[in-house]
Amino acid sequence: MKIGFFGTCANDHKLLFGAFETICNQSHKPNEIIIVDSGMENKEKIFREFIEAKQINLIYIFKNLPRVKALNLAINESKSDYLLRFDSRTRFAKDYAKNAIDLLENSKKYYVGGVPSVIPQENTFFGNICAGIMSRGYIFLYPRHRRLNYVGNASSVYLGCFESKLLKSIMYRDELNLISEDSIISSDFAKKGYQPFISNRLKLKYVSRSSISNIFKLFNTYGYCRSNSILTSKSVHSLKRYLIMAFLLASFLILFYKTSFYSIVIYFFLLFLINCIGEFWDGSTKKNIIYPFLGTFLQLTWFIGFISGFMNIILKKNQHSNFIK
Repeated sequence: MKIGFFGTCANDHKLLFGAFETICNQSHKPNEIIIVDSGMENKEKIFREFIEAKQINLIYIFKNLPRVKALNLAINESKSDYLLRFDSRTRFAKDYAKNAIDLLENSKKYYVGGVPSVIPQENTFFGNICAGIMSRGYIFLYPRHRRLNYVGNASSVYLGCFESKLLKSIMYRDELNLISEDSIISSDFAKKGYQPFISNRLKLKYVSRSSISNIFKLFNTYGYCRSNSILTSKSVHSLKRYLIMAFLLASFLILFYKTSFYSIVIYFFLLFLINCIGEFWDGSTKKNIIYPFLGTFLQLTWFIGFISGFMNIILKKNQHSNFIK
């Protein structure tokens, strides 16, 4: 049985060393790491020096390609039976590959994934605050980091473990009107009768962009992506989140009709109240009253990003993604 990790890199190789460290230290040591580097500088030498004592084959391709094409190129280069996707900000638990492959073999699944927890990029006060916000499920317009990509009828399985033959038969789609490099891959699998299997046994962490300005940009960009996804994929969001959004929007319209001056204030007070309730009901994480305040403010930026992105699609028929690269 051969195991391979595949991914892409641009100019974030310093972060990538952290991912490589967790890949090389897997209890099921991988046979190969395939990386397509579209950055400005060839970094093959430093990558090879980093893993030379690990006895892992490194397939390094230095080529300026869009991320989807780079991912497909990495997949085609693989000689492994199982492929696991990584990116520079991923940190895998030691038994991630072992647990993923056990799940694939024992449950007769074809691809599996896990929901990452979020860690700060820098161990600073604001870094920890940003990571905490990214981890909060109560922010319904931007759920726990990439949760939409993992649960229910999701748009994609961003990080996961795949049977190599199956992945090569489907590949990542690179049409311009899709929301990101993930290319609604779960929908492609579902069309062939394969469903994602998500397990808490697959422990991984994801490094958060730790500055306040970057997290604002992230919320606005995802606002664009989610409005874009309405036109390009089905069942991206869960029904519960749509119902919450519909209730809040209906409340806003009623309030606006009755008293337009106070409607926005009352609307976001309701958001804040929901977030506060969610914070105190969250039993898995440490309570922090800062999160509902900042989370509600971020929802405002998300709402602005969603509306502006949606209007851009409708009015200008923009077919390109605004996904952060």
